[in-house]
Amino acid sequence: MKLLFISLFLLLNAAIAQQVGHLTGVVTDKTDGSPLLGANVMIKDTNQGAATDKGGRFTISTVNAGEYTLRVTYIGYQPLKKDITVKASETTTIDLQMEPEAIQMETYVVTASRRRERVEEAVTT
Repeated sequence: MKLLFISLFLLLNAAIAQQVGHLTGVVTDKTDGSPLLGANVMIKDTNQGAATDKGGRFTISTVNAGEYTLRVTYIGYQPLKKDITVKASETTTIDLQMEPEAIQMETYVVTASRRRERVEEAVTT
């Protein structure tokens, strides 16, 4: 009985392992090809993702086989979406290039004034 249970468990494990793949790749700047450290790579509608290392590389292990949308974000760059297909028992490699984007902010005017005072009267802390 125990042998049957162990055999069944091992067969199910093997079947499940064959239904997953791995995703790996590199995220770079489109203008100069430099790697982007700390870019967020997420598989849309899942809780799976990774951040890139100093070489712009990322790896997401044990992804169920199927079609997904990959979403990549990085401060100062336009968000990137890419459709991918992960095949069972295979490693899918994808290279992603992100376009720089100017960060738009409101205009602020900084002004200062200083009245003339003697050093003895200046406030210090």
